[in-house]
Amino acid sequence: MSTTPIKRVLIAGASGNLGPAIVDELLAAKIFEVAVLARLDSKATFPSKVEVFRTDYSLNSLNEALAQAKPDAVVSALDAVDSKIADLQTNLIEAAKTNGVKRFIPSEFGADSTNPEVVRLVPIYEIKRKATAHLKRLESDVFSWTAIVTGPFFDWGIKADFIAIDKKEKKLFRWDDGNAPFSVVTLATIGKSVASLLSDSAKLSATANKYIFLASYTITLNEYFEAIQKATPGVKWVIENIDSDAVLEKSMPAYREGNVYAAFDLLKAVVFGKRALNQLESKSDHKLLGLQPAGDLLSDVKAALGPSSS
Repeated sequence: MSTTPIKRVLIAGASGNLGPAIVDELLAAKIFEVAVLARLDSKATFPSKVEVFRTDYSLNSLNEALAQAKPDAVVSALDAVDSKIADLQTNLIEAAKTNGVKRFIPSEFGADSTNPEVVRLVPIYEIKRKATAHLKRLESDVFSWTAIVTGPFFDWGIKADFIAIDKKEKKLFRWDDGNAPFSVVTLATIGKSVASLLSDSAKLSATANKYIFLASYTITLNEYFEAIQKATPGVKWVIENIDSDAVLEKSMPAYREGNVYAAFDLLKAVVFGKRALNQLESKSDHKLLGLQPAGDLLSDVKAALGPSSS
């Protein structure tokens, strides 16, 4: 039986890249009532046990939705590196505070925004810092927050060609010498971390008004490439070398001139390149959350690549 004061959990962004994994793990825990926020025109579908509340993400609409949903916790999986969506998350934070939510988990999921160098080199992460600063201003004896730092989503990053790979062209991208360590997390691990920290009073207390860190694997690109090559015998992968300094020099002005997509090149440069600014293993809170160690790297790579890549 659950000893947590958190019974009802509401997820925003539940149909995105990360949201479904959070919904699945909350349902799998079998101690929560799970609900989601969906936009008025959304065609997304959800498991039958999930309640759906519609909103246009205006403050009035969110207050109405949360008054009906009555959540104890709100999890934001919105794309909070988009400034317009970040404003909607601010509305969600305000509505959560107004409607008696006990714990708010913002859309922090990503590189280590507690590192000032990450924020300096990848300015979109300032948006995440602002969300946490807003939560800090609102925290009280009855309203708290937890921000979860994850690094890149490992399985999604392979499927979406984000983690140094182009599956169609059979290319791998070696940033600098490929020996810089970086931490990654699987989607399921993120979902389990959310379910775990909401699952009992002790974990809620230990994670209140704090950043927590996850690291399923800490690897180098060269180790990652070796796993890909083992997972795809007979496939000839071409390795293309990338200079992270050159990318930063080119992409920072492009971002400042309004090219939002340049931010993703900046992010890759600081995570995969020689600066190695996403090493989370030493800070990992897996034990605090009672999470199992990472699985087998090769098996996870094979699963993410899928049969079409072999």
